[in-house]
Amino acid sequence: MLHDASICSQCDKCLDVCPINANPKVTQYSVDDVLALVRKNKPFLNGITVSGGEATTQLKFIIALFTAIKADKTLHDLTCFIDSNGHLPEAAWKSVLPVTDGVMLDIKAFDRALHVKLTGRSNERVLASARQLFEAGKLHELRYLLIPERTDGQQELKQLFEFVRELDVDLKLRLNAFQHHGVKGGALKWPTMKKADVERIAQDLKARGLKNVVTPSVYI
Repeated sequence: MLHDASICSQCDKCLDVCPINANPKVTQYSVDDVLALVRKNKPFLNGITVSGGEATTQLKFIIALFTAIKADKTLHDLTCFIDSNGHLPEAAWKSVLPVTDGVMLDIKAFDRALHVKLTGRSNERVLASARQLFEAGKLHELRYLLIPERTDGQQELKQLFEFVRELDVDLKLRLNAFQHHGVKGGALKWPTMKKADVERIAQDLKARGLKNVVTPSVYI
């Protein structure tokens, strides 16, 4: 399947029919290509974030891009952020952090078995990454996905609270609500997270002492 940007209407039907659940709307960019786009849109930007899937799978590109931005006299004031699931080893984080201003880190679950069930991986590396990034002063925010009957239980929320408190009660914690938008497979049968429940959990975490809990502004 090939994507023709000249006739694309952004209907996203190609995502539904792709036999390997990939995004056919892919364009390859060099560092210079991205820099050209950033310069063109500089009046509207105060920073950039690399995201989508797991951005750090292209770590060499991120390092090259962020290094080029920091060295550019017209772009060096832009902040450079990474949106990550946190599976990088310690040495890899050390290689990119000197040119990174902050990382938004996703934690899917605190119970190891539950994390494996949801992601296919243990959460040990993710939790270690959160601690490493915090100690380096580069943990911009933690993100936690609330899934009814899975990650919204008392024990999970207790561990979430204790983990954030261990780092800093002022650390930004962004609560995301599971919805069906963009979801495929068996997860389409899971219940969605309601706004009232998210707000209730947020208020409980604040009442316990967390000072920077952010809830979704839009529920899709």
